Amino acid sequence: MPKPRARQAKQAPADPFRAVRFWLWLTAAGVFAAFLGGEARLSETKPAIGEWAPAAGALFALPLLWFVARREISDPFRRRLAVIVALVCVQGLAGWWMAPSAFVHRAEAAQGRLALQLLLAALTFSVTIWTAVGLAPNYRDPLGPDARAFRFEAGALLTLILAQIGLGGLVSGLDAGFTYNTWPLMDGRFIPPRADLFFQTPWAANFVDNIAMVQLQHRLAAYVALALSLFHAFHIDREKVAKRAVLRARLLAVLVATQTVLGVIAVLLVAPLPVALAHKAFALMVLAMATIHLRKLG
Repeated sequence: MPKPRARQAKQAPADPFRAVRFWLWLTAAGVFAAFLGGEARLSETKPAIGEWAPAAGALFALPLLWFVARREISDPFRRRLAVIVALVCVQGLAGWWMAPSAFVHRAEAAQGRLALQLLLAALTFSVTIWTAVGLAPNYRDPLGPDARAFRFEAGALLTLILAQIGLGGLVSGLDAGFTYNTWPLMDGRFIPPRADLFFQTPWAANFVDNIAMVQLQHRLAAYVALALSLFHAFHIDREKVAKRAVLRARLLAVLVATQTVLGVIAVLLVAPLPVALAHKAFALMVLAMATIHLRKLG
């Protein structure tokens, strides 16, 4: 009689980038801390995250030198890291550029710089997570022939979330959260009158300097993001795709809804610091999930 074959233990897939992935996730955590730590400083001065950026940069740069010295970074990965290095450098330059604006008499003049700095921090956070997820073995979901539509929806949502963070920077810089503290109406209207939205010259300045317009933009972008996240979760649930992709889409919709509720609470309570910090923390949580979701969709 032939001898029964011994059962072979399933071997885990090779994971040569485990240490690099851990470092990238640690870097993302540093950016998260810098983002919130800088926002806490808004209660005192306007320079925000510029003071925290050197620490996050060191957290990224020192392990990078170690991995390069040990030749643990392949050529394709070096190109991805070059993008993150560039973003970290630009973030530092943005912090230096923004600092003088904290000392002018009209602090609101810094809102454009603050929005840019927050947007750069969010972009660095997203690209770092994107790279870390892509280095995991077999990270992509098995999707059907209609995956292109899901990727488009997830990509549009990720782009909108990044833009919303930039708009949030304008709100913070102008202290717009202390005005129009009713919801869903603004001074008795869903959309304020044209005279309130476009009284500045040049016309385009209203989108950056006008408190009514800035808060309206932030509100409308939140409504669109919520609607898109719910549509995406409903759409992907109707197709035969990987269950984990459906669960991620649902979780993303829940996070967007929670973020929207926190924004409403911040408006109604006149933006107390704990609520404002929770609102901004959830913004990065939403961004992280949107990034992971799109990356895993391939």
